[in-house]
Amino acid sequence: MKIRVFIDYENLMGAIISILKKMKPSPKFKYEQLKKFFKWLAKGKNTEIFCYYEDKKPKEEERKTRLVDYFPILKQQLEQERISFNFSGASRVSVDSRIFAAFARMITEDVAQIYLVSGDGDYAETLQVLREQKKKIVVVSGKDCLSGLLIAVADEIYYIDDEINNIMSS
Repeated sequence: MKIRVFIDYENLMGAIISILKKMKPSPKFKYEQLKKFFKWLAKGKNTEIFCYYEDKKPKEEERKTRLVDYFPILKQQLEQERISFNFSGASRVSVDSRIFAAFARMITEDVAQIYLVSGDGDYAETLQVLREQKKKIVVVSGKDCLSGLLIAVADEIYYIDDEINNIMSS
C-alpha cells in the first residue's frame, strides 16, 4: 500500500510556530525536530514525502535558521531509513500549483493514502475528487489553521498540536 505525503512547508511551519508560541518558555523548532516530524509522518511504511516550499531570499535574521537549507542532508538521512523525501522550491503561487498537479497525477496512480500537511481549504475540492477515486485522505494540520473544508473531505485528521510534545523531545 503506497502512501504519498504532500507538505506545504510554509503552512506547516506557520502552524508549528503558532503552537510553540503558546508554550512557556517558547522552544525553538530545529533540524532534529523537523527530521523527527517527517519520520512520524512516514510511520515506517511505503511512504514518499514531497515537500514544497516558497523559494525566496531569506531575511538577514532567517539565514541561520532556515530549515530548508538542510533539506539535502535530510533527504540523505531519511533515505538511509528507506523514506523517500523529495523537495522543491518555487514561488508561492507555484507551490500551490505543484501540489494541485501532484494531486491530479494521483488519480491514476496506485496510491492508497494521500496525506496533506496543510490547513489550506483551497485543496479541499481536489482532495474530494481523489476521495471519490477510493483514495484515503489524511490531513495533518494545526488546530487553529485547519479549514472546515478540509475537515469535511478528510477520512482522518492528525493535529500537529497533539504531536508537538513528542516531536520537541529530541
